[in-house]
Amino acid sequence: LVAKMGSFAGVAKMLPGIGGQLDSSKIREVETRLKRSEAMIRSMTKKERENPELFIADRNARSRILRITKGSGNSFENGAG
Repeated sequence: LVAKMGSFAGVAKMLPGIGGQLDSSKIREVETRLKRSEAMIRSMTKKERENPELFIADRNARSRILRITKGSGNSFENGAG
């Protein structure tokens, strides 16, 4: 939803009291993390999105995490850490 409004920096600048306090390197870091998170969520099945406990309690949790990180273009170290 926020992505449709523009970049994170553009949206954050519209927030009262925040516009002048933005550091461009931090904004780029946040945008990168948001894109990575979105890619991982899009790599999940509907069942996984609805029930995140599957990543903890399910005996196939590691397999799920590896599939999602690979599907989102991340490594296990970057995706799970």
